[in-house]
Amino acid sequence: MGKHLKTVRANYLFIGFRLVIRVLSLGYFAFNFLFNLKDMPKEMPISTLCILLILIGVPTIGLVIT
Repeated sequence: MGKHLKTVRANYLFIGFRLVIRVLSLGYFAFNFLFNLKDMPKEMPISTLCILLILIGVPTIGLVIT
């Protein structure tokens, strides 16, 4: 029983650790993107916007599911 509890706790720790890494990398990506947006020309192609939405949306959905 005690051994089982330990593995469950380890699993939750691992999942939490993964979530933190995901959030940090997502935040870093968003920050970089916003920072680079100032240097970009104003007319941004829609395809780039779609790719960015997918890149940000997929990890967010993954966060909600896990």
